[in-house]
Amino acid sequence: MSHGAAHAFAPASTTTTPTTPTKPEILRGWVKTTRDAMLVFEATRVGIVPRVTRRFHELEKRSIIRSGAIFVFTEEESGIKRWTDPYLWSASRMQGNFLMYRERDDEHGPQMDSPYRCSAMSSFTEYAELLDPELEHYILGSWNKGKGLKKNGLMKKAISISIEGTVYHLISYYYPSDVRSGVLQTPSSMPHLASLELSPAIMRSFSQVRHSTAPGKPKRGRPPRSYVPPHSTPLHVSCTKAGASSSSRGLPDSF
Repeated sequence: MSHGAAHAFAPASTTTTPTTPTKPEILRGWVKTTRDAMLVFEATRVGIVPRVTRRFHELEKRSIIRSGAIFVFTEEESGIKRWTDPYLWSASRMQGNFLMYRERDDEHGPQMDSPYRCSAMSSFTEYAELLDPELEHYILGSWNKGKGLKKNGLMKKAISISIEGTVYHLISYYYPSDVRSGVLQTPSSMPHLASLELSPAIMRSFSQVRHSTAPGKPKRGRPPRSYVPPHSTPLHVSCTKAGASSSSRGLPDSF
C-alpha cells in the first residue's frame, strides 16, 4: 500500500496473543455522497480498503465502532447476517440512497454524553446560524432534531448494493462535530481513493439504482417496507423481488 494511503486507516493492534484476534484495519473518514460510497466499494474490490471478514467480538465493538469508522462487508465472506453495534439508535430515515440513524439516549441509563465523543462542540441548535445548510443535509439528513436524541451523539449512514450478484454493505459512523471541524475526510477528498477509476460493474449497479427510482418521497421517519429496523444489516438499495418497487431515490448532486 502506498504511503499516501496509510494515513486513512486506524492502526492495527501492535500486540496480539494466541487467543486475541488482530485488530482489523479500518478506513477512517465519513461517507457524504453516493459517489463516496462508490469509491469505497471499488477500493474494497481492488484490495486498497480491507473488508470486514468476521463478526466483531463484543469487547472489540466499543473500540472499533466509533466516529470515523467506515465498514464494508458481504454476508458470504464475513458470515454476518445481522450487523450489530453497542449503541441505541433512532428509527431509520432516508437521505438519497442512504439509510440514516441518530444515536438515542438510553432511557434506563445515566444521562451523559457519549464516552467516545471526540469534539467539544455543543448542541446543533446553538450553532445553527453558523452552519452550512447543504453540509448539514449530508451530515444529518432529516435528523437535525427529534425526541430522545443524544446530545453530541453518533450518526450512522448505511447503503447496500448488489454488484455482480454479491451484496456489499457499507456503514459509516461519525460525530457531526467531527465532520464540521474537518477532523474526518470524505473518500472523494482522499487522493488514493479519489483517483480510482470506477469499474463498469460498479457503474452498472449504481446506474440501475438511479434508473429504478420510484416517484414520490417516503414519509418522514417511515422508510419503505423493504427496509429493516435499526441494528440490522441494511438491505439492498433497490429491490430484486418480482413486482417490488424501488426503495430509494437518487441524489442528483451525488455524482
